[in-house]
Amino acid sequence: MTTQYPPLFEQSCEICRYGEERMNQMARCKRHAPTPLPIDSEIMARWPLVMLTDWCGEWTPREQGQ
Repeated sequence: MTTQYPPLFEQSCEICRYGEERMNQMARCKRHAPTPLPIDSEIMARWPLVMLTDWCGEWTPREQGQ
């Protein structure tokens, strides 16, 4: 059975299962583990912040109820 995805121009972070914690036009991408970043002389792990209209090659559709 072949999964039918929307056309590439519709595969945005807004409807991806990994785009979470939506705020304004941004979301946190939780596809991979958070990346360590220096913040105020400490190292903190953060997920990348992406625009809801962004896309990548690892897009996966949201499941029902997400």
